[in-house]
Amino acid sequence: MSICYKDILDLIKTCEDFKGSLNESQAACNIAEYLNISKVAYRILSEGIPGDSQVIFSAPSAKLGEEFDFSRDTTDTKTVVVRLYRFPDAASLDEAATEIMNIFAEIVLSGVAAKNLIHAYDDLFYYDPMTGVANKTFFFKKLGELLSRNIQDKYAIVYSNIKNCKVMNKLFGYEATDRLLRDFAGDIRARLDKHSGEMIARLGGDNFVLIVLKEHLDNIIDFIQNVQINTENNGDVIEYSVGVNAGVVPMTNLHDDPGVVMSAASATVALAKKSNSKSIIFYNENTDNILNNQKVYVEEIKKDLNEGNFLVYYQPIYKNDSDLSIAGAEALVRWRRQGHIVTPESFISVAEQNNLISDIDLYVLDTVCCKLKQWINEGINVVPVSFNFSHYDLITSDITEDIIRIVDNYDIDHSLINIEFTEAGFHEEYEALRFAASKLKANGISITIDNYGKGYSSIKLLHELECDSVKISSGYTINSDPKKDIILEGLITIANRLGLNVISTGIQDNTRIEELKNFGCDLFQTDMYDKALSERFFFNKLKNN
Repeated sequence: MSICYKDILDLIKTCEDFKGSLNESQAACNIAEYLNISKVAYRILSEGIPGDSQVIFSAPSAKLGEEFDFSRDTTDTKTVVVRLYRFPDAASLDEAATEIMNIFAEIVLSGVAAKNLIHAYDDLFYYDPMTGVANKTFFFKKLGELLSRNIQDKYAIVYSNIKNCKVMNKLFGYEATDRLLRDFAGDIRARLDKHSGEMIARLGGDNFVLIVLKEHLDNIIDFIQNVQINTENNGDVIEYSVGVNAGVVPMTNLHDDPGVVMSAASATVALAKKSNSKSIIFYNENTDNILNNQKVYVEEIKKDLNEGNFLVYYQPIYKNDSDLSIAGAEALVRWRRQGHIVTPESFISVAEQNNLISDIDLYVLDTVCCKLKQWINEGINVVPVSFNFSHYDLITSDITEDIIRIVDNYDIDHSLINIEFTEAGFHEEYEALRFAASKLKANGISITIDNYGKGYSSIKLLHELECDSVKISSGYTINSDPKKDIILEGLITIANRLGLNVISTGIQDNTRIEELKNFGCDLFQTDMYDKALSERFFFNKLKNN
């Protein structure tokens, strides 16, 4: 048989839109028969390492004879190799047939190379390199397709955020956490029906978004609430329960803009993060109102800070000696909001989530330093005052510089200032808190580990941290329990031998105080002695101390 220009033209058209096989192309079959080609295959080499490979043509009763390789570099690191096999009994090619062979190979090579470049483009622009799932660009592309086809009412969007990634980084290291994120994404992807349009995409960091059929939604939500990941840490395999906050938007035919859909999902997951009771929240018409109300709340906090509507109360710390003398005090913030006194429980979490906590903590420090200076000038024997500083302060600013600046601004002896960091904060921001504590100690400011025993208590803190005091969680001190008391007595003994002050909190009766005194504790902060006092009442206490 002979080959005409039409066959070559048809082959070029086939390879311009290469689908992975040449057997369906009559032109390719004609040319292969003319050249006695039995099989055609390609392989992708990445930095010389064989990768993807595929047979793209196979003649009937194909047997492998002489082989010919043709190659082309498609990027700096990738090479496409096309291999042609002829039948074992095929006659040698004359000059014209050799030319046709070269043309055939180059056309096929171009098609395969183009397909490889398209895949590389997709990988680069549509997929997250760390987890292997789709990225934000591809997600919006697919969401737009659903909306354009007007089938969005069959689907829901699930915007999920993995909790405590910073803690996981501390516990397992960044590489192990990356593996955990990959496993999390992979486990969810395996449960989605991609043929029905379901997908998962990584938006960045620890944020993922899913497109899920409403009929599968309950199963997917149940799964992401109970994801168990096995990860390796120092040779040990650890099963870790992944906690997730999620905002769910069941779409309707009224949703016609991907941006609006994602705004709703983003707002809903933000609400889930701020909720103390629900980790998964469904979007409804009240969601935006709730968030808008919170924005108003935040603006109120800013305004009242500027206007001095936050008050400082003082809870004395007593030394249980014969005189029951005041050894110190803890400064506690209260908000005078719309004529009512509001306790921290109602606004501290909002302040933390909106980067206002540093402003509040520094406001309290400034207010107390001003009063200490005034009382000292009046000849009052003041006592050291403790201040709670959130570990969020260390994320948003170099809080140590601000603390030292304020104390020095009032010319207050640094020994009168004690900074409390909660024990739980050290597990989330250990290095930052350790650095801050060291810097403050170097400047003569005391450090207390607050709420010790409430979280993942570690002797490492007592060993490595430069601190002066340990404030024991009321969970250990408030009631007598044989097992807890053994731990408590041992902890107090260790702290005393390390030269640390031990402060017991929350005790409600004298019998328990005597038990703790026998364990070696003589400092107590409890409502039984004094609740948090206004500035005026605390001042009167100091005058009579």
